[in-house]
Amino acid sequence: MRAHLRLGAVMCALVVPAACGRDTPNASSGDTAHSPRATLRATPPPAMAGVEMALQERIRASYASLTSVQRAQASDADLGRVYGQVGKLLLAAELYDQAEPHLLNAAALEPGELAWPYFLAHAYRLTFRSDVSMKSSAGSVVSHETPRRDSRFTLARRPGFG
Repeated sequence: MRAHLRLGAVMCALVVPAACGRDTPNASSGDTAHSPRATLRATPPPAMAGVEMALQERIRASYASLTSVQRAQASDADLGRVYGQVGKLLLAAELYDQAEPHLLNAAALEPGELAWPYFLAHAYRLTFRSDVSMKSSAGSVVSHETPRRDSRFTLARRPGFG
């Protein structure tokens, strides 16, 4: 009986690590049609006429960082963060229509990050598209279970928000 237990323990010790150590299929071998990168919107270099020079330099540096991260085949989370950074800077420069595709891409690449739908809702609100703003803000609150979801939903529904 003890010999069988020892044999079973040895087999488990050999089989389990071997099974856990197997490589998982990478994105290139799987179906890339369901990848968030398949739905990314085009983000041409921003047109920054009338934007303060210091902000222009920051936007150019961020956009250069975006193109280098795209070339480096970085992870979705890293690419999402860079898209979001460019989108936030474009919001600061009041280039709301140009910020939208960057923020949409960031939200697609980092679906768990609440900041991207939040900034996107502000871009919609500031371009007088409050119906889309409410959907974007409420959708981010409902789809992500967080302890603060009630306060965020209340903020989204507060008069003057949209």
